[in-house]
Amino acid sequence: MTSDSLKQLLERYKQIESEMCLLKEDRANLLQEFKDKISPKAFRKALAVARMKARMKKSEVDEFETALDILVDEMGIEDAEE
Repeated sequence: MTSDSLKQLLERYKQIESEMCLLKEDRANLLQEFKDKISPKAFRKALAVARMKARMKKSEVDEFETALDILVDEMGIEDAEE
């Protein structure tokens, strides 16, 4: 690898890192914009579960939901206090 190639790689790498930083800021601003309509924490958790379920087969989703309902009941989980 030549010095020029390394410089080009570094420059493009730094540009991508900069763009990623801007996108993270945009995401944070978006969540802030909607915080009076939905809690950012609740949204992120719902999104995580939705992504998890999207990777499952239909039969796995059904089993997951059944297991979750049973676990919530068995553990006596109630709404958290604010």
